[in-house]
Amino acid sequence: MGKEAKEKKPLTENSIDTTVNLHRLTHSIQFKKKATRAVREIRKLVSKLMRTPDVRIDSKLNEYIWSNGIRNLPKKVRVRVSRKRNDEDA
Repeated sequence: MGKEAKEKKPLTENSIDTTVNLHRLTHSIQFKKKATRAVREIRKLVSKLMRTPDVRIDSKLNEYIWSNGIRNLPKKVRVRVSRKRNDEDA
């Protein structure tokens, strides 16, 4: 009954739909930095969620965040996050 090494499951190609609360992430940020900080916070959240440093934000998502200007962000945004296999590492 010794400790056995756990086998890590390989990360497969998958996708998750999640809601990101931009209002909470940019609560105490000054107006002129809100939209840029929101993009950065989404990138950080997705990186943690998918366990990968390579995060790419679609141009439609970027346009939606910036749709009301730099300071009037949408409160929440629905995001589909997908993880793709990197061919260079394989």
